[in-house]
Amino acid sequence: MPSRRKYHRAPADIEEALTDLEVRVWRTSDDEIVGWCPGHPERLGREQNRPKWSVNRDTGLHNCWSCGFQGTFLELVMYLRFPNDVFRAARWLREYGSNLARASELPVFGTREALDAEIAKLELLPETELAMYADVPDWALEARMLSRESVEHYGVRWNDKRESWIIPIRAPSGDLMGWQEKWEKRRRFLNNPKEMEKSLTLFGYDVFPIGEPAILLESPLDVLRLYTVGYEGGLATMGSSVSLIQRSLLLDCTDELVEALDNDDAGRKAAQELLAMSSLRKALHVRHFNYGRSDEKDIGSMDDALVKYGLYEAQHYIAAGIRSDHQEKKSGLHRQAQGLPGRPRRADGRQRSVPADRRRRNGKDPNDHRGGRRAG
Repeated sequence: MPSRRKYHRAPADIEEALTDLEVRVWRTSDDEIVGWCPGHPERLGREQNRPKWSVNRDTGLHNCWSCGFQGTFLELVMYLRFPNDVFRAARWLREYGSNLARASELPVFGTREALDAEIAKLELLPETELAMYADVPDWALEARMLSRESVEHYGVRWNDKRESWIIPIRAPSGDLMGWQEKWEKRRRFLNNPKEMEKSLTLFGYDVFPIGEPAILLESPLDVLRLYTVGYEGGLATMGSSVSLIQRSLLLDCTDELVEALDNDDAGRKAAQELLAMSSLRKALHVRHFNYGRSDEKDIGSMDDALVKYGLYEAQHYIAAGIRSDHQEKKSGLHRQAQGLPGRPRRADGRQRSVPADRRRRNGKDPNDHRGGRRAG
């Protein structure tokens, strides 16, 4: 099987998924499922006589030993249900649960044992620490365009004396690590306790709907704004950088990520570093929040329509111009997205010839627009 394919995961309830795809199953085991090839009729013009098609339970990779029909489980869903529509196919797969165990084992991000060891060092706080704070007043909700349901869902409180937000920071287990205090009328933050390691968690992780698309943000209040608009998948890094442990947590909870870090230099740099991790791109379907119709720094000050537009029109990271240094920077898609000129053309509009020393490549002449090989 090709080693560079993406989405190497099977749904947790793979039998039910195959039943709904109307794939005939012959036998099942702990490792694979064997059945009649669903691609056989189109490829060979007839039904398969014997079951020679199998799918791996862990990776979702399938293969027919008779006609050569093969691919990932996501590609199988696209072939049988949603041709050329990867987003609808991915959403359909999430209905049957995702087998995320293999993704969480990727060595680049460390192991959950290492994460648990770091969490064990923390001095967790009792929930009663938040009891001294009040409910968020209506005027503060209106100023931030937040709903009452959003602050209740994430347990956000309010300091009446300082007119500041009290944002609880929780470990991945849901235990209270501390809180971040954010003044409403001036730009000031305060962490309590000061030595709290926010890089060990993601705000909103404890209530994240596992398997749903994740929207990665910087500010916890942006997560509340997202919830107010109608999206429960917000997670906040609480800073412009994304730690290795936070990337590991992303792999544990989702298979589709919309990167929506701040629309400034720091946010774009963090997005570039995030997308430079090839293992993350192989495990997750990553897109970039589309700020194209807004000059706002983040979604916290956008109206509902702009937030929905930015998510609906989320771009592939290449089209968004967010690329790492080791990736090609002269691809046709990248040049089109950036409005860059293509290969130089002559005054009459025809494409210039390739220099003589570069004409022969793989036996082909690039100047022969008929696509044939050079004679001799």
